[in-house]
Amino acid sequence: MSSASAERVVQVNVEPCYPVFIGSGLLGGLGARLAERVKSRRAMVITDENVGPLYGKTAMDSLRTAGFDAATFVVPAGDRTKSLEWVSRIYDALADARHAMLRFRAIAARAPHLSL
Repeated sequence: MSSASAERVVQVNVEPCYPVFIGSGLLGGLGARLAERVKSRRAMVITDENVGPLYGKTAMDSLRTAGFDAATFVVPAGDRTKSLEWVSRIYDALADARHAMLRFRAIAARAPHLSL
């Protein structure tokens, strides 16, 4: 059985609604699926120190192949990171990544030999 035929989609009915794709071997298509659904080409993979080494490269490669400027934020494994303190750290990392991208675009705009 191919991974495509084993795929399940669960619709999460909150505002805004979004699908969750469940199946084996789907991570390599993350970038393409995301590109179909969002306008932005910036993404951040938020993972923990156990999962990141196993799947982070596949996720990042897929995002970059699909044209995303992607970054990774790794949190320690375990329940202690399921807290408002860590939510704050993640928001800070997202803001820093956005600031860095805007700063790079401003520099590249002044230096036409750099390609975006």
